[in-house]
Amino acid sequence: HSNAPYVMVDDTEIAKDWYDLTDGTMLLRQRGIWRSGNGITAERGGGIRIQGNYAYIFTNYALSVFDISTPTAPVKVGYLADYVNLPYTGIIGVSGNYLLASVAPDCCNGNDGWALVDISNPRSPKAVYNNGYGHKVPLGINYPYVYIWVDGSPPGFRVYDISTPASPTLVGSIASD
Repeated sequence: HSNAPYVMVDDTEIAKDWYDLTDGTMLLRQRGIWRSGNGITAERGGGIRIQGNYAYIFTNYALSVFDISTPTAPVKVGYLADYVNLPYTGIIGVSGNYLLASVAPDCCNGNDGWALVDISNPRSPKAVYNNGYGHKVPLGINYPYVYIWVDGSPPGFRVYDISTPASPTLVGSIASD
């Protein structure tokens, strides 16, 4: 049931446990979550987001989709492994039919980028965009917009319209002082 309250318990950023608060049942254990870098950084190598009756879980290069309509018995219904477009991926957010992810060419150099995954069919998610790398940290998604922090030259906040997900359009920006 999609209105069930869920809570995440962080165990020293090594594992995260998700519980259904209606009965205390542990739903999922997520491993391999960590943060690195200075200043604003993205979660890499994992992540979980829940939208409706689905939980989206990344572990490095692979996205697993679970149907959690019965919270005590989640069922894996979808999977996407994409070593080219989704390396060292962390989930930032889910909005509408899209999942915003942070991506990095290696595990810990801070050279982040961002990617979009089409989740309109949770049984068959598809990577639809990867902007490359260059210290572009994804902050959030509220379809049709994604919000990005650029920690480069010049640094600042960017807003992209993803109505055409294969070709996002910069629609606004604020330079950092």
